[in-house]
Amino acid sequence: MDPDTLSFVLSSIPALASCPPDPTEIVEFLSYVLIICTMPPPDPLLDTRYRLFSPFQVFGLFSNERSVYEITGETRSSIISMKEELSDLLGQDPRHIHKLLTINRIFLFLIWLRSYPSYYFLSMLFGVSVSTIHREIACLIPIFRAKFSMYIKWASYNDWRTMRGVWPTLSSVVGAIDGTSGEIYRPQIVPQRLFYSGHRHYHAIHAQVVVDNSGLIRYIESGFPGHQNDAQQFHIMRSIGQNSEFSLPLDCFLLADKIYPNIHPLLTPYTITQIHRQPARMQRKFRKFNRLHARHRMIVEHSIGEIKRYCILRSLWRHPREELESIVVICAGLCNKKKLST
Repeated sequence: MDPDTLSFVLSSIPALASCPPDPTEIVEFLSYVLIICTMPPPDPLLDTRYRLFSPFQVFGLFSNERSVYEITGETRSSIISMKEELSDLLGQDPRHIHKLLTINRIFLFLIWLRSYPSYYFLSMLFGVSVSTIHREIACLIPIFRAKFSMYIKWASYNDWRTMRGVWPTLSSVVGAIDGTSGEIYRPQIVPQRLFYSGHRHYHAIHAQVVVDNSGLIRYIESGFPGHQNDAQQFHIMRSIGQNSEFSLPLDCFLLADKIYPNIHPLLTPYTITQIHRQPARMQRKFRKFNRLHARHRMIVEHSIGEIKRYCILRSLWRHPREELESIVVICAGLCNKKKLST
């Protein structure tokens, strides 16, 4: 017998001499696999392939409240309650199979809104492919809009009347209106000049925001091309006023800057020309009104600033233009939800 054959035989003797595996252990392992394959997954919409393995719980890794708030704008408890609120909407299409748990899907979408990372970063964070990230976000946009658009409601006729007097110096003013912009890529199909803003010096899509005198967003409309100014947007947006689509009493006004038309329900500041044409006493009154106007109109600027805390709205929009309108509504609804919960 040659040396190689002898060494092979000697190495095989311990394995041949050892006892065979216990049949009960094999049966227990096979039964365990069978039970896992047949039992429902932790999430009804989770992919069947993930039943053998525990899904990667990304949300559970972020135990620090501050870190969660910095990347999502929400607390851990608010995200958990959001999961319960969205459970019905997320389960409406059982044919769509997901690779992430429901809490991870919500966590993913909130990170995307607040921090606006790339799909590649999210794919590494959640352990799925880039196409899965794209599919999840595209699926969650209409769901979040359907839910959080309900937090943006136009006040009733009587509610507007009760807001009178909240600002004693401007007792008939019940809110303010202003516009904001979101930068987009230069359009390649439609004429790019329609979306170029000469004031902003980039291609943009504008939005109009109406808030009441408590800072709550009452109406927001997006999708205006960048070449239009605030006055042009106000004329083509849904009408506001007495006996209009959005009713507002005749004795209630909204503060607006000087580019808006000075018609009901808007109240604009006096121009320099109007002030100089008045006697000295009236000039002092007009300037005092302008100071009060600027001080109180700041409330709509603060509300827009809260919306712009979501990086997705203050960064260059990298997705189809049609989806930006839904994102604006979602971010405004999230801001209103926080105000109403405090």
